[in-house]
Amino acid sequence: MLPELRILFRSALAVTVLASLLGVLLSYYRITAGAAFVLILVSLAGSWVTVIFGLILSRKTKLERRARYERVYPTRDALLQALDDAAIRTVRDSKGRVHAVRALRKQVPDVPLAEALAVVDGL
Repeated sequence: MLPELRILFRSALAVTVLASLLGVLLSYYRITAGAAFVLILVSLAGSWVTVIFGLILSRKTKLERRARYERVYPTRDALLQALDDAAIRTVRDSKGRVHAVRALRKQVPDVPLAEALAVVDGL
């Protein structure tokens, strides 16, 4: 599942739980049905605006990281020259590919996951 869809699904679940809890609280304090309905709608709208804003910000940040990576390392050779490939190779051989990708991404945090995996496999 795409990370954005996962965030959206979890947020929808959280917003639904929030609205349900708000409904219980409003009935406990004996607020009229019209006022309770308006308060629930406002809270739902505010929650969805926050979710959408978070998704937009997440996407923008991801695109900025990708652009920064491509600007600093225009080719895979440029990336390979900047890495300590012996250390990554040692980690790959002793602990596996996942740990090697983590080690690579510690050295170059902006490298995309697919690119990091390709570099580790190519070492």
